Amino acid sequence: MVLMFDVETAGGISFRGIADENLTITELTRLAPGQTLPVRYRPAVMDHYICLARDADPAHVRQLSDEIASRKRT
Repeated sequence: MVLMFDVETAGGISFRGIADENLTITELTRLAPGQTLPVRYRPAVMDHYICLARDADPAHVRQLSDEIASRKRT
């Protein structure tokens, strides 16, 4: 399945990312617009291809999400 994401990085870069993912039916049913998911991308290439970071540390993801959200508020 090909998915499109609006990606915001910890460094303040925003771009539209494309992910080609194999999802189970359970994962597919859990996707929703506006949902925040951790992804990996190649900053040196910036070809807009990303992948879901399924093994990301939840505490680190929460910290990065908070940093990005605080940057939007200011």
